[in-house]
Amino acid sequence: TGSDAVNNYNNESLGVHTIANDTGTFENIVRSTNRRWKGVVLSNAGVARPWSEKLAASLDKRIEARSGRKPSAHYTSRGIVLEIDDQLATRRRTEGETMQMKGGFEGLKYKNGVVLEGDFCPKGQWYACNFDKEIAGTVDLVKMGFVDLDGARLHRIEGRHAYRADLWCPHNVIIFLASAWGRIADLIDDNTIVR
Repeated sequence: TGSDAVNNYNNESLGVHTIANDTGTFENIVRSTNRRWKGVVLSNAGVARPWSEKLAASLDKRIEARSGRKPSAHYTSRGIVLEIDDQLATRRRTEGETMQMKGGFEGLKYKNGVVLEGDFCPKGQWYACNFDKEIAGTVDLVKMGFVDLDGARLHRIEGRHAYRADLWCPHNVIIFLASAWGRIADLIDDNTIVR
């Protein structure tokens, strides 16, 4: 029960939000006494402000100073990507460079990394993430299997002579160095763009 906002983008991406925080605990580790587990947060006391290259560069430099690592990707909402497109429109010399990622996805390129835009990203946030193998990894919780919600593993595709089978593989992300992550809070976002 509840809305899509309550059940999805306010909850599903909170793992990323928790990794990038600079206060409280992370996996029962107190961040104030363990600097390695303290992310970098640039907030504006709850007052929304526009995204800027200088603000994003400041976050990246602070993360690099604290952890010795540069972010490998950025994650934000579609509304903030729209704001970035608007800011950069006057300086555009081409239609825009894209970066082909594994799995066939495309994304906006920023500082030799990629900007991942997500429907479930908490609004008003820009995350600097690091997915290098020394920083983050995944662990499978159980073996991969077929989704079997209604007793059938194959599902007929309407209007076609085809069946679909869905595989699932629950996994957990393991973070080894939370200080290589960070976020910019209090950004102007388009709250009308929702899934």
